Amino acid sequence: MKKQALILSVCVLSYLLSGCSKNNDKVSPQPPDSLKEVEAVGAAGIAGVNWADGRDNFVDGWVIPSGLTASDNYTTVSAKANAILTGFQTNIQGVNTVRLPINPPSVAEAWWAAYTGAIDRALSKNMKVILACWESASSRNGIIDNTTQFWAMWQTVVNKYGSNNNVYFEVFNEPHGYTLAQLTTIYAEFLSRYPNVPRGRIILGGTGYSENVTGV
Repeated sequence: MKKQALILSVCVLSYLLSGCSKNNDKVSPQPPDSLKEVEAVGAAGIAGVNWADGRDNFVDGWVIPSGLTASDNYTTVSAKANAILTGFQTNIQGVNTVRLPINPPSVAEAWWAAYTGAIDRALSKNMKVILACWESASSRNGIIDNTTQFWAMWQTVVNKYGSNNNVYFEVFNEPHGYTLAQLTTIYAEFLSRYPNVPRGRIILGGTGYSENVTGV
């Protein structure tokens, strides 16, 4: 598996928290002075920021990045995303990637039709997009909440974006509840289920809090 998959930990990628406000009404983020520039990492040349939910990405229900609201439709999300992403590109030199959270409810339910407006807008701005799976707030034990829903989520996501070379798939964020053997079994299943997704677009977090990729 070491030669088949792009193995990047969250630590190595150094995704910078880019000042997304916890106030969902704020659309144009202003990064602090220390985040004025990022450096590309890895063969894909990723230089990215997190666009996170203001409540934290560990949520029960839909994960809604800061600046968006649950009542937004595709058009509204796209317009808001354009302003936010332009802010990233303008204020953080070199940024070319945005990392967005997903979870099963966000993809299986009505929010997905609107949320894709943010993904599509980023792609239209020639940005790479990393879609990363988070577990719920009520669990938060480093283990997939429901494997049936987990795989259904990824099937929907891969069906829509699997052929887009600028979309990357981070299988599971901070899988600290798994042993190495358990984690590599999950990753092997992902690779088996989606053989047409190039390995260089699959991100496998290491054991613990994505700290150790040696065994993966």
